[in-house]
Amino acid sequence: MLFVICAILALMEEIEELIQQVSKVKDGFKPIQAEAEKIFAQYSTHDCLLLAQRLYASEAHQARMLATLIWGKLAALSPEAMTILKKNVSRDDDWRVQEMLAMAFDAYCKAVGYEKSLPIIK
Repeated sequence: MLFVICAILALMEEIEELIQQVSKVKDGFKPIQAEAEKIFAQYSTHDCLLLAQRLYASEAHQARMLATLIWGKLAALSPEAMTILKKNVSRDDDWRVQEMLAMAFDAYCKAVGYEKSLPIIK
């Protein structure tokens, strides 16, 4: 039990550090995109979903941008990720998050093929 608590605390600390790190990005999205690629390669689908949910809860638009890109990478693997993109991220007021949503959807389309993406596009 103690091991689980320590693991959760470590993950929460890692998320806070990640938010602080990406919050320093003032212009552009390349560093955030690179971080999303790293996270996607490092964590399981389940852990990526949880991490993205924590990131998206942040007030920092950069953290929400990162969460959006992670969900975009997951959308072809996880219906939950696509649902979050459609129902939550599509309503985000920040234009930068909306730009990442377009990139996330493009990643989904590339992963599943544009013909299979047509129902989602419509």
